[in-house]
Amino acid sequence: MVTLRDVIHEHHPSWKFPATGWTPVLAVGSNAGVEQLARKYPPDLFPEGVVIPVVMVVLEDFDVVYAPLISSYGSATATLEFSPGTRVHIHVTYLDDTALQRMHETEGAYNLLQIDGINLILHDTDVPLATSVLTYNHQDGSLYLPPSMLGCNGDITATTPVALAEISAEKRLYPALSQRDMQDVIRRVTSGNGTGAREDNSDEHRENDEMSIHDAWVTQNLTDAASRSRVVRELTSRAAPLKYPNAQVLGTLGDRFSQSVK
Repeated sequence: MVTLRDVIHEHHPSWKFPATGWTPVLAVGSNAGVEQLARKYPPDLFPEGVVIPVVMVVLEDFDVVYAPLISSYGSATATLEFSPGTRVHIHVTYLDDTALQRMHETEGAYNLLQIDGINLILHDTDVPLATSVLTYNHQDGSLYLPPSMLGCNGDITATTPVALAEISAEKRLYPALSQRDMQDVIRRVTSGNGTGAREDNSDEHRENDEMSIHDAWVTQNLTDAASRSRVVRELTSRAAPLKYPNAQVLGTLGDRFSQSVK
């Protein structure tokens, strides 16, 4: 059987395993992606490189939903939410002490949590991995929106978390939107009218106009810190804390206006 140690030795023969081992940390959003990890662990800070094992898992009774945040790199970010009966397919990153400290430094607006009493299973198996794990969750919890703003039917007085459509889950309880669609919803929610209605475009030009409006919105959040702060302030007013009872805050990392990657 090929082990993780064998794979790492094949690709990084000079790399030494950390003396203290790895700490497993859930990657509920972009932290499992190569591009995001490359941003967080750049060569100028890690000239000899960094090895981060990333393992696909299934977490029971949770889902990955949108946080009340547009990040400094332009994305609507993710956070974990309690969702009884749901099985969400996510990743675990294994971080040595140096990599873990660096990850803390890049997680502005989030809390470091330890969640206990969970059922974390190796993907495509019945192999249990952990009943306790670390994760980063937004300090204000999950973004809640009325179903009418999401194109869903529902109680007009109710609000709901919104799951990330790009992340697979079984028995999902919450409506799910793609990153692009969620960005468009957030744009409309924070534009001042709160109606969820699209701009009045002709049928002939609507698609191109929508793309132009969307691109301008993303660019504005990337380049205009004051505008992004206004959006974040509005979103956090619509947030609610994580519902899971067995979560312990181990640390607060920055504040809601901090940069997510430094």
